[in-house]
Amino acid sequence: MKAGEKIICPLCKQETFVKEGAILDGWTVTAKILKCALCDGKLADFPEPATEPATDKNKNTGLSAFANFLGEDAPVSVKHNISQDVRRFCKDCAHFIEHPFHTRCGLWDKTTDPMDDCEKFTPRKS
Repeated sequence: MKAGEKIICPLCKQETFVKEGAILDGWTVTAKILKCALCDGKLADFPEPATEPATDKNKNTGLSAFANFLGEDAPVSVKHNISQDVRRFCKDCAHFIEHPFHTRCGLWDKTTDPMDDCEKFTPRKS
């Protein structure tokens, strides 16, 4: 039995479809089940898909395919190291005026987005 399958429900005896459902404990999902679309009765536990354990071969497949696409040897792991002088967002600028409904730039006297950047960036003093 799987979700979307047309069946005759053993509980309500009507022709219906199987749908996925969840058993909740508060906001936490405790189990997944298959249930009737009409009466919401539990038909079966949700079958867990067989998962392959992650291996080193599976982890680097995408990067090696990308390196082959580029035609050069790309590094296996890419780490971004952004220095403080490269990050010039308005939210970190001394001229940024923060307000719950409207954010402005005091230097240009216009509405701005916190993630905008500017050539006149002045770091904010903590």
